[in-house]
Amino acid sequence: METGFATLNGRLDVALTRTTQAEADIAQLRAEVEALKRGRWPLPTIGAIGGVVGAITAVYAALHP
Repeated sequence: METGFATLNGRLDVALTRTTQAEADIAQLRAEVEALKRGRWPLPTIGAIGGVVGAITAVYAALHP
């Protein structure tokens, strides 16, 4: 019976180690995703800049035929 408990305890230790490593990997991936999100330009900002550039181009084209 002690051998069975020792085997079960060893398996539980392995499972706990794997779970701990998986949680650490997930935390690292979440941090990397957040860093990528902070480094990108949001689409509405790009659209607004494009609109302003288009308006400036239209005004320039209308004033300088």
